[in-house]
Amino acid sequence: MFGALFFGAVIVLNAAVAPLVITLPFGAMREFITKFWARMARLLHTAIGGTALFGILLYIAGDFHSEGGVNGMLLDTGALLGLLAIIIGEGLQIPTISKLVKSVNQDPTQQSFTPDQQRLLNRVKVNGLIGLILVALAVVCMIASASY
Repeated sequence: MFGALFFGAVIVLNAAVAPLVITLPFGAMREFITKFWARMARLLHTAIGGTALFGILLYIAGDFHSEGGVNGMLLDTGALLGLLAIIIGEGLQIPTISKLVKSVNQDPTQQSFTPDQQRLLNRVKVNGLIGLILVALAVVCMIASASY
């Protein structure tokens, strides 16, 4: 359940929500992310934490890597890609977005991104794309492992 929530949130945020929010006028975008991000960050922390916890428990129990051959290799590859996505999400993406939101909210009269905020926004875009690709590849590997 946590894995599906995590994968779904990454895909929806990076493929649908973020590209639309960036096109909003600055004031509307600031208002949206101010109201949206605190709740979304809690949801992501919960989904990532649950995914990591249950993934580790499954791996320790032996159920996660008990398959041999191509099936086991695909499953392990999917788990590794998912773990990389988790590390990027918790270590890079969530802190960068939080820093951007905090920076944007410091000056209520601000009408556009400062150069520092633009760099943060670019980092968010790159990290989001990397996370989206990793999650998509993880899902493909895990689904492919079920077909063998």
